[in-house]
Amino acid sequence: MEELWQRSLWASWLAEEERRDEGDLSGIGLTEVPPEVLTMVGRLDLSRNHLSGELPSLAASIISVADNKLSSIALQPSAVILDLSGNRIHHLPQEISRQQGLEELRVDRNLLSSLPPGSYRDLKVLSASNNRLTQLPNFLSMTEPQFILEDIEEDDEKPQKLQNVNLRGNSLKGTIILGNYGNLTQLDVSENSIESLDLRALEKLQNVQCSRNKLQELSVNGTSLTSLIAGNNYLTKLTIHPRPTKLKHLDISYNRLELLPEWVGTCQLLRTLFASHNLISSLPDRFFSSEGSLQTLQLSFNRLSSLPPLTKNSSLQQIFLQGNRIRTLPQHFFLATPRLRTLNLTKNRLEELPGAVVEGHQMERLYLTCNQLTEIDCLVHFHSLRLLHLSYNLVSQLPQGCVNAWCEMEELVISGNRLDSLPAGLEAWKHLRVLRLHCNLLQDPPALVTSSSLKVLDLSHNNLEKVNLSSLISKQLQFLDISGNTRLQVDPRQFNDYRSQRNVSLVDTSGKGRAALPTEPEQNNSNPAQWTVGFSETPGNRERLCVAQLRLTGFCGSEALLGLFDSGTDSELPKILASSIPRILLEERTVKETATEYMKYTLLAAHRELKERGQRLGCCALVCHMCSERGSGVKKRTLRVATVGEAKAVLARASSSLTLAHVPTQMVRSQIGNSSMYPLVIPDPHVTELTLRDDDRFLIMANKRLWEVVSAEEAASEVRHVTVPGLAAKRLQDLAQSYGCEDNLSVIVVSLQQTLTNTAYRLQEKADGCWCHVDRSSPSGQSDQASYGKASSGENFLHYITEKKEPEEHRFEPVLMRENGTRKMTSRIHDGSHFGDCEESPSERSGGGQMSEEQFRCWEYMLEQNTQLLFDKELGSISKAGLSPHQRKIFGSTRSNESCCQKNSAYFGTITHLPTQYNSASREKSETDSLETEDRMSKYWDVATTEL
Repeated sequence: MEELWQRSLWASWLAEEERRDEGDLSGIGLTEVPPEVLTMVGRLDLSRNHLSGELPSLAASIISVADNKLSSIALQPSAVILDLSGNRIHHLPQEISRQQGLEELRVDRNLLSSLPPGSYRDLKVLSASNNRLTQLPNFLSMTEPQFILEDIEEDDEKPQKLQNVNLRGNSLKGTIILGNYGNLTQLDVSENSIESLDLRALEKLQNVQCSRNKLQELSVNGTSLTSLIAGNNYLTKLTIHPRPTKLKHLDISYNRLELLPEWVGTCQLLRTLFASHNLISSLPDRFFSSEGSLQTLQLSFNRLSSLPPLTKNSSLQQIFLQGNRIRTLPQHFFLATPRLRTLNLTKNRLEELPGAVVEGHQMERLYLTCNQLTEIDCLVHFHSLRLLHLSYNLVSQLPQGCVNAWCEMEELVISGNRLDSLPAGLEAWKHLRVLRLHCNLLQDPPALVTSSSLKVLDLSHNNLEKVNLSSLISKQLQFLDISGNTRLQVDPRQFNDYRSQRNVSLVDTSGKGRAALPTEPEQNNSNPAQWTVGFSETPGNRERLCVAQLRLTGFCGSEALLGLFDSGTDSELPKILASSIPRILLEERTVKETATEYMKYTLLAAHRELKERGQRLGCCALVCHMCSERGSGVKKRTLRVATVGEAKAVLARASSSLTLAHVPTQMVRSQIGNSSMYPLVIPDPHVTELTLRDDDRFLIMANKRLWEVVSAEEAASEVRHVTVPGLAAKRLQDLAQSYGCEDNLSVIVVSLQQTLTNTAYRLQEKADGCWCHVDRSSPSGQSDQASYGKASSGENFLHYITEKKEPEEHRFEPVLMRENGTRKMTSRIHDGSHFGDCEESPSERSGGGQMSEEQFRCWEYMLEQNTQLLFDKELGSISKAGLSPHQRKIFGSTRSNESCCQKNSAYFGTITHLPTQYNSASREKSETDSLETEDRMSKYWDVATTEL
């Protein structure tokens, strides 16, 4: 056996023989039990085969027939360990309850509605999770009238050896009282419908799991208790007696508790306490008084307004207090918590932070989003700080010395504040990856070209006037957002010079789907768009964004087609779906037999079209189609939402919200693709159709990661008073990240107001927050009278106010700078000078004569490196040449006949609306892959190019 393959073959044969000697016959496709194994003693493993019918009596002491198709079993008299999990068994033999020697019985994932009555006197482990049990097994119940067993003889004993009971995922309900089973240490009755649970008789009970029930009262013996998990119930009363001195872990989240037990602060061994999403308004006075072992404290989403004093040198490492009403922290909070690494105080009412900080504090992650802080000078003492979220406060400047103090900073988010300048030297931070500064008062962008690690830079919705790409964009930058800077002057020629050195993509963030810079001013539209779209997405801490968006607001001329596709692990599959859905939907609308259900069949057809690509990969899909229809002589707006998986849409109304998603009622997972997992995973579209009302404000679409941390009601409340959908989407993303989400996030917000013409952004907080607006004295906001961005008590500047006063609305074009007040771009800009360095001439201010193309500059765009994060297409073909006659025929919109400026089309575009199958190459496909008729093909191309 000199060859390697020979030795490997012999090794596999020897391993197979060893398996046979040990009785391992698992996963070999058996349809019946071989006769030769009936008398085999010792261990016999027949799991993961295709056994059906009744299991015959075996002589083995350790028997496993898990994951077969057995419907019944014979008595196994020699069994010590019997594993029957994952079958179709309805009943167990009556004699099994009196079988001597049986120590471990596992019958999980069967169809059992009851267990045979009896003593089970030798049983140590009983696992019967995910069955159909409606009441507790009789031998576990107290000897009350409803639990008396007539067929048990007086000399029968209860199973005093019983140590572990697992009844998770059954149909237990009502009141359950367990008797004194001397050795019972582990109990799991989670995911039932129990209303009251009394475990006071179990003195040796150590671990209790009773989450996801309907518990209102819970009583536990605390003598030996080390872990209690009772989350997701309706608890109003928790009784643990005697005091649980051995308790290490306590989880009572998602209940209705108003107070924590007094003994919580005296448990010396308690390391983790989870009590989020309750009604707790105050903590016990001695909560932090003892020098215990508490390391993680989770009290988010309660009603706390203050915290009790902390003892010196606390062991706390993580504190989560987001979603409370805390106005102040204890005076010596940072002095008493030197080991604290994570502190989350998002969505509170903090106006100031304690000034004293212990030397060498270990703070690494600090979340202070949505408070009322005005200064943060004390934060310079946190030299280990890596992440700081400070969005939506009232901060006007960063503390002096922060550049030197925060050398370890990786992610800095200070959006929605009053910052008008940044300290010099941010580019020296070697680990900085994310810098989000949108919705501030910045006039000059930071010089970050020398940054060695920065990948994300968001400067949108500031007061930027001059931007020099050569000093702003570093080599590692992958995402740059400078949209919403209404005074920003941009020269396409400088951008083209930069683009010749590096692949970049331009994306229109206005929601109008513009593919190039317009060459003439837009006329005032007496019939404004019915829906305006804003979006935001981030890969979080993941390497790739595995979510794709579809945003066609001019679908079929006046309709809107929106989609969100999340695979979780793959970035290509969502892109394939986003690019193919428009074509598939148009095809399905023409099929007469299923035209009324075209949304459902669109997703089913998309599943079929994935073919081999969708064998092992799956994707959650959310598609929204909005259109105007006539019914009974009245024009109405109809919204149709189709979902597969866990992405969902929420309709925010004036005073309420409506979730448009399917609530799963079974264990089967729904996805597009992942065909190899059928029938465990199936494409099961859920379609909702409704007529939009006058009080419908926004439609919020997001992947499941956002909805895991932000409720539908909170999302609707956050966006309801934000008039710009793009800002609403950014706000939801910021909030989700501040709540702790570190995964992919993707959000689309659609404004449903037909009269929405005000593009001056307003970012409103609730009573405990703030909001901002823009006052302008000219349509473009650039007249000589506008003191834009100056900190004064006068008007005409961007500022924050805390009163709930409706901002004054102003009208101006979202795309074009009007002639009055627009600075002319001269050739000096092309030579590398800053944008907007050139002054206006009097003739240029006069507004007389015909306007030239250079007088119109786009002020709302997003610049992005062509990398893995978001987009992977360029505009080279559009920038260097006009449309060919063949292309003009395909892209048959009204704009295709107009002459367009090459430099403008290269510098501003919506590449996400130009998927590869929309180009001329798609006309060469076979008829089986194309639309049915030439009229449908023409209509399809019109849809694809409506927004150009």
